[in-house]
Amino acid sequence: RNITMATEVVRDSSNRVIGYIDDMGDRVLAKGQNGVVIGNYDKILNRTLDASSNIVGNGNLLSALIYNQR
Repeated sequence: RNITMATEVVRDSSNRVIGYIDDMGDRVLAKGQNGVVIGNYDKILNRTLDASSNIVGNGNLLSALIYNQR
């Protein structure tokens, strides 16, 4: 896996990798541990969407998406 400076690794309480957060500029992507996109945050609209483009809520809730995928 190629991790750039804009990628944050998300770990659970046992230090296992459970996902990634990739900052792409105006959008931030949440990916599961397998690298599949599970949601995104639009910085301009200040809105988080799931992988099906359903509104999750206002603000950056990507960490919650990653933790709740399990």
